[in-house]
Amino acid sequence: MQAPRLEDILAAFEVMTPEEKQSTIDTAMAATGHLPWIPSPGGQTMALESEADELFSGGEPGGGKSSMLIGAAVTQHTHSIIFRREFPQIKGLEKEATRILGGRQGYNGADKIWRIPGTSRVMEFGSCPHIGDEERYQGRDHDAKFFDEITHFAKSQYRYLTL
Repeated sequence: MQAPRLEDILAAFEVMTPEEKQSTIDTAMAATGHLPWIPSPGGQTMALESEADELFSGGEPGGGKSSMLIGAAVTQHTHSIIFRREFPQIKGLEKEATRILGGRQGYNGADKIWRIPGTSRVMEFGSCPHIGDEERYQGRDHDAKFFDEITHFAKSQYRYLTL
C-alpha cells in the first residue's frame, strides 16, 4: 500500500468540518503525541520498517536522512551511535537532534553523548577522521550503528565498526 501524498491529506483536511478536524488532530496526538519524532511517509517509514541487518539510503541533500537516523535513535533503540567522518560535521546532527528533542537537555557536548530525557535511551555521536581512529570504539556496545554520509568513510573503517 502506497502512503498518501501530503497534498491529498491537506485537501481532505480542508473540506472537514471544525469538529472533524479536531477529532482527527486528537486521534493523531493520542497515537503519536508521546513520540519526539515521527517518520515521514515513504523513504523514512520504509527504512524503519525494513527487516534488513544493513540498510543504505541515498538521495538529495535535505531529504530527511539525518533526521531519520536521529529519529530512529531516540524512538527505537536503547544505545545507538551515529558516525560522521569528522567531529565538526556533527554540528548539523546536534542541531537536528536539538530540534527533534526540543532542547539540549541530557546532552553532554564534551562526550557527544545524549541521554534522552524520560527514557533509558542513549544516543552517541562518533567520528573517525583518520584510518585507525575506528579502534577507539572497540568493545563499546551499541544496538544500532548509523553512518551519516557513509561515502566519506574508508571501507576498512566501516567494516571494523560494524563487526
